[in-house]
Amino acid sequence: MINLLILITTFFQLGCEEDKIENKRLIGKWELIEIKEKINLDKWDILFSNDANCSIELQFLNTNKFNAKTCRNQFNGNYELGNSNLTTIEISNLGGTKVNEDSWGNKFIELLPNSKSYNIKLDTLFIKSSDFILTLTLKNQ
Repeated sequence: MINLLILITTFFQLGCEEDKIENKRLIGKWELIEIKEKINLDKWDILFSNDANCSIELQFLNTNKFNAKTCRNQFNGNYELGNSNLTTIEISNLGGTKVNEDSWGNKFIELLPNSKSYNIKLDTLFIKSSDFILTLTLKNQ
């Protein structure tokens, strides 16, 4: 019985450590490089591809808050990762200005609160819902 208790405790401790590691990978400043929107079941359309004249950025902080900037405005909000499945993400309390925002900034601001999941591959972050994929790359800090 004691062995079972030790095994269960170890399992939960390792699970929590993995959660912290994955959360640390998300922390940092990311630059939007592409927005894809679903056209039908198996076809996606690229709506945005990074333009060197403008940078849309998203910075995740270790306080479950984020800051973001488009070409013309700044905004912020909260994020929460799923407790049992760290690939889920919820964006909430989005606030900021939308003064004179361009179409790409508007699209980014529109899509971000609808995020459902994320995945990190090397230095690329994919934020997804059933209808879109935001692709961001890690910026040098």
